[in-house]
Amino acid sequence: LYPDNPLKNVWDKLMTSPDFTSTMTNSFSFKAYPTNICPYADPMLCVAFPGVDFAEVMNGYCTFKMAADVVAAIGSSASAAYESLGGDAMADATTEQIGTWAGDFQKSIDTLIVVGLCSFVIGMTFLVILRFTVPICVWASIFLVFLGFIVGGFLAFARSSQ
Repeated sequence: LYPDNPLKNVWDKLMTSPDFTSTMTNSFSFKAYPTNICPYADPMLCVAFPGVDFAEVMNGYCTFKMAADVVAAIGSSASAAYESLGGDAMADATTEQIGTWAGDFQKSIDTLIVVGLCSFVIGMTFLVILRFTVPICVWASIFLVFLGFIVGGFLAFARSSQ
């Protein structure tokens, strides 16, 4: 689970419990689809879940639907109600996530404003300092290159007589 998930603490406690880990490793083992059916490289993404099939929504995107044996067991009207509940839950979770992002943005807006203003002031200060120091840097680099040629020539001359 992601660190900001509200259930992360509970999940971590469960994962350290020996009874839970033995139950999870022994009771829940599913076979993955072969690579000619499942396009993903990671086999964990190709595990079939009992009672769930997939239906293509559009452009290669899939959504969950109940398997035929589940629909036969509970009836078509009940399965349609369950599928719509699942779709509503997905829409609610997406809306909740966007609301969380908006809330996080509102919590940090003062920090964003301060960082923006500080960046502007530091950038303008750098440009003003740069405007006055560029001639010094250019002349210093010309002088150092000229000095390097003189020192190199002297060393080459001294080496040639040895």
